Amino acid sequence: MKSTKEMEILRVRGENINEEEDILVIEYPFTIFINDHEIITLLCSPKSLKELTVGFLYSEGFIDNLDKIENLYIDEEKGLAHVYLKEKNEFVEKFQGKRTITSGCGKGTLFYNVIDSFKSKKIEKPLDIKIEEIRDLMRKFNKNSELFLNTGGV
Repeated sequence: MKSTKEMEILRVRGENINEEEDILVIEYPFTIFINDHEIITLLCSPKSLKELTVGFLYSEGFIDNLDKIENLYIDEEKGLAHVYLKEKNEFVEKFQGKRTITSGCGKGTLFYNVIDSFKSKKIEKPLDIKIEEIRDLMRKFNKNSELFLNTGGV
């Protein structure tokens, strides 16, 4: 499935407005089910869906390693992931119902606050990161992203 599409746009630069064709990123609604329970719908790029699913399960605390997954099926046409875990998972039972996470900046998942209350550890020392280090990492990330280089967004 393609992650971009060509489209006619109006490009505004200063006082100039030009109609031109550009490459735009496709947002794709992708719903993850765990043991037949709908967990979340993500708006994402329609690429690397298996990796996205496993990464989501891991980062949200549903699994702590790949051995916990009994079966994983991706239906690209319908935008669905069906995941079956080997063992019953307390988080699956608690987080039934539809949640949607958009790709926009500043939107976090609903799971962090609740799961962190079970797993959180006190931070013993401050983490200092200079703004220029963050900018440098963003430049490196964007430079290595073919999708960003083609579209200016991800």
